[in-house]
Amino acid sequence: MPTRIYEIIRKYFDHPYSDRVQKEFTFWVKDATDEAEKEAAFQNIWNNLEIQPDESTAYSFDSLRSQIRAKTPESRKTAWMHTFSRIAAFFLLPLISVAITWFIMKDQSADIPEIRLVECIVPHGEIRTLILPDSSVVKVNSGSILIYPEQFSSKRDIFLNGEAYFTVARNEAKPFVVKTTDMEVEVLGTVFNLSSYTDSERSSTTLESGKVSVRFRDANKEAVVLQPSEQVTYNRQSGTVEKNMVKVENAIAWTQGNLIIQSMPIDEIAKIIERKYALKVNLNSHKYQDERITIKAINDESITEFMSVLSYLLPQLTYKIEGDTLYIY
Repeated sequence: MPTRIYEIIRKYFDHPYSDRVQKEFTFWVKDATDEAEKEAAFQNIWNNLEIQPDESTAYSFDSLRSQIRAKTPESRKTAWMHTFSRIAAFFLLPLISVAITWFIMKDQSADIPEIRLVECIVPHGEIRTLILPDSSVVKVNSGSILIYPEQFSSKRDIFLNGEAYFTVARNEAKPFVVKTTDMEVEVLGTVFNLSSYTDSERSSTTLESGKVSVRFRDANKEAVVLQPSEQVTYNRQSGTVEKNMVKVENAIAWTQGNLIIQSMPIDEIAKIIERKYALKVNLNSHKYQDERITIKAINDESITEFMSVLSYLLPQLTYKIEGDTLYIY
């Protein structure tokens, strides 16, 4: 059942309000009181959005942009309005409204008048490397977005939707926290991989070196501390958490352009194909849903070569490629 705080937040985004109410709402969100319940409410709103992009997407963005301008102090509009205009092409817009509002207001101190955000948006078919303000190095996988402040202050908090491989600069005074839709990974200085695409069934953190603490948005789940070569996986459908020893090189194979898929259903593989090969995949059959597929693809392997191997593993599978669309039957 929705809580009172959930209803307040949901109602705020659904209706226009006066400047006074908008200001009061901002201070209320930033206040530490009921912080866990506020965060749970934002998470609930995020998870329950049921919107599909269609011909009304442009109109939806214009509407959202108007709401942002109305609800944002003038000193902060130009700092991060451009972020929304670029992210809009990548995410469903109401989802971004909720996520970024929480990201900004929750961690902004009252004495900081402005936050400038930098976004790294990686299209399908690409992998990018960037250096954060603290000299941490991040390799970002295709179909991902990383949002971080232009300058870190007392915290090193960033937001990830997708997958990234982090080499974190050590700073014991400023823990490094990566936030996703269902987990937060906190480190001091370490190397790890984090995969958390919102359209996937699972999210996972794999530790290569150092030590990390993984906290879950689900308050009923206990935090997990990882040692090197350990991986924690959260299943969004079942709500289960598993920690296992893994081969780190398999989890980070994507950083070299390779794919190592282990015991994965066909619908998840379809999403990986979309991201790696920049194709739209239409899965037109349910006959492979019970199959768990293990397959490897090297960096220069084409989609045709990949599908040939997949067809060998699933003899009944047929497919065709038309333009930028892959049809699987």
